Amino acid sequence: MKRSFVLLVTLGFITLLMLYMINIIENKTILSNIIKLKYLNIQTKIYIKKIKEYILDHNDQEIQAFKLNDNRFNLNIAKIDTNSTKYFIEINSKNNTIRRYMIVEK
Repeated sequence: MKRSFVLLVTLGFITLLMLYMINIIENKTILSNIIKLKYLNIQTKIYIKKIKEYILDHNDQEIQAFKLNDNRFNLNIAKIDTNSTKYFIEINSKNNTIRRYMIVEK
């Protein structure tokens, strides 16, 4: 009887410890994903700012030929109207849900 009680307590302790470890691993995984998304969000903000400066300093042909040298993001620059000086900039990440856009008037 004494051995079975010790075995039961040991199994209960191991079960609680495993549940606690699973919780820690889940939290670290979620935190890692949040940090990655924050990094991508900051990166899109930087790209939007740089592309806005580029649009203000360059002509239409150079703007349409502009390509982003980052494989993690898709870039779309389009004129709103053919006679307009407004550009629609859209940057989104390929693998995640980060998307940022802006309208820039030259």
